[in-house]
Amino acid sequence: KGNYVLLDFTAYKSDFSLQHNEKIKKTYNKYKSKGLIVYQISFDSDAHFWKNVSVELPWTTVYEPQSIHSDLLKRYNVRELPTAYIIDNDGDLIKRIDDFNKLDDYIGQML
Repeated sequence: KGNYVLLDFTAYKSDFSLQHNEKIKKTYNKYKSKGLIVYQISFDSDAHFWKNVSVELPWTTVYEPQSIHSDLLKRYNVRELPTAYIIDNDGDLIKRIDDFNKLDDYIGQML
C-alpha cells in the first residue's frame, strides 16, 4: 500500500484547533512510517495565527487568504471546520472525516 493523504481543512484561531491538531499529530506519528501524509489548509482570517501555529507542526500547512470565502470550501463541500478527507495513492477521495475521534481507526484500516 502506498501513501495516503489526510487533507485537512481547519482554522488555527478556533477553539477546537489545539485539540484537533493533537489528534492529527497522534495519528500522524503512528502512521507516517506507513505512508501517511498530512496536508493542512488554514482558513483563518489573519495569517498571523497560521504563521504562529504552523511552524510547530510536522506536516505541510498552507494558508488560504480568502478565508471562509475560498472556492476550495465549495469545491470540497466543506460546510464546517474542521473537515478532512482521506485521499488514496491513486488520488481518489475515499473517506470524509467528520468525527475526528475515529481518525486513528479510519487511517489504520487503510494503511
